[in-house]
Amino acid sequence: MDEAIDMNEIIQSLENVSGDISVFLDTETGDLITLTEAEILTAEADRDKGGDSDDDLDDMEGGLSDDLADDLDEGPGGPLARSQAKSIIEDEDGRYIALPNDRELNKWQIVKDYCHTLKDAKVKGELEDIIRGAGSFIKLDNCLQRHKLDDDWYNFQHKALRDIAADWCNENNVKFKE
Repeated sequence: MDEAIDMNEIIQSLENVSGDISVFLDTETGDLITLTEAEILTAEADRDKGGDSDDDLDDMEGGLSDDLADDLDEGPGGPLARSQAKSIIEDEDGRYIALPNDRELNKWQIVKDYCHTLKDAKVKGELEDIIRGAGSFIKLDNCLQRHKLDDDWYNFQHKALRDIAADWCNENNVKFKE
């Protein structure tokens, strides 16, 4: 792949990464492919049993409206996603490179780092208390909005993800453009 990848596309993909969502760069096309854990596990199961679940879905699609069939083809878990997942798990040539996963991104650390930038000790303490509990990201968003810090947080998070993305690009010899 000779063309540079748009850094904002990489950052947007990193924002979507979670425990059950992974993103891969197709080094031949420059496409960023987002897959769920279920799509990857289905492709692995198909590989292990020597079958292809696309055949069953193709048979079923024959009786569906065109719009519904298109949704199944392109939507989560559809044949396109399963085909991409199959290509990724069978890749032996290094065509696909995984972007940092949820654990590697360590979004909690980004939140903690943000808390250390706050000057208001009361708000800082409130945010630190929030990130220790269940449902933290929803509570975090609510707290940031209440204190009118949401723009500041998103700028901080964007910069942190940009730094992670730039490091990943450099480590994997991926050219990027700002």
